[in-house]
Amino acid sequence: MSKHEKLSNIILIGPPRSGSSWISSVLSQSLNMKLIHEPDNERHNIVAWILKKNNPRFPSSTCINSSVQLRNLYDLSYSGCPFNQKNLLNRIFKQTIGFSESKVENTLKKYQLADSQDIFTLNRKEKIILKISLAIQRLHGFILRDKRLLIKSVHAIHGFDYFLGRTDLESLILLRHPAALVNSYLRMNLSDANRVLFSYYDIKQEDSLKIKKRLDELDDPIIRASAQISYFYHKISFSKQLKNNQILFFEDFSKNALNEFEKLHQRLNLEWGEEIEQYITETNTEGSGFSINRKIECQADKWRNELNEEKIDKIREGYSMYQSKFYQDFLA
Repeated sequence: MSKHEKLSNIILIGPPRSGSSWISSVLSQSLNMKLIHEPDNERHNIVAWILKKNNPRFPSSTCINSSVQLRNLYDLSYSGCPFNQKNLLNRIFKQTIGFSESKVENTLKKYQLADSQDIFTLNRKEKIILKISLAIQRLHGFILRDKRLLIKSVHAIHGFDYFLGRTDLESLILLRHPAALVNSYLRMNLSDANRVLFSYYDIKQEDSLKIKKRLDELDDPIIRASAQISYFYHKISFSKQLKNNQILFFEDFSKNALNEFEKLHQRLNLEWGEEIEQYITETNTEGSGFSINRKIECQADKWRNELNEEKIDKIREGYSMYQSKFYQDFLA
């Protein structure tokens, strides 16, 4: 490859609490890499909040393909995203439109159960903010034109096939043990354990009612959360586009971080050196909340020490709801 030829951008997709922030932060330490952190997170990014309007938080490939707004959102992500939770202009725009956490939750509840998509409409403030934001984002993309971008998303897990079909992207899917995921939801009291993560209208009609009925019958948040993980992993298992080398397992990195990261860097044509090894070592400390710091070697089986048998049985029950090629030893 010519030294002047730009390598494909990378997208790393994983369910919430899969360890994708840690994996992406390590990869972004490579020379000439720029991390784009969750550009489709409507809680953080004003552009995502506006363009995901009337769409589920975890849109499927069908949903993305049928929505010009969602395709625009992801296309813009490939050129860089200047808006994040700490960005001053982003915060000002949020205040202008009366953005709030409760508003996000109410919107998610409304559209996760919708039977069909509403017409995409914007009010005057949203139109002005979107126009300004897109101009800034395109300028940002021009500034980053010589960078190789790493897009990290936990909201694209249901739409992974859309990204696998793009020839201009190196797509990676990060998976983690279902009990570890649910344990993290519970430990951090995340709302993802208590709500439907996707909408029914963007699932094939013959599956939609069946899935809706099965999930509606689950009144236990632990079983519901693990059932949704089961559904995501089921879809990934039987994807015709997926190649084996596009799947990463968090447990592999937890048990042998330096070796696994070095192999991944080589496969992605990323430079590997002492600085990256040092970064991995420095982050191998106790952390809390959404910090990427963690005692790496303790992560794979942490759930075994924190969950009682009753909770583990509930996770098994939910995870056994759909057939999957992953973590089959955990099926009930």
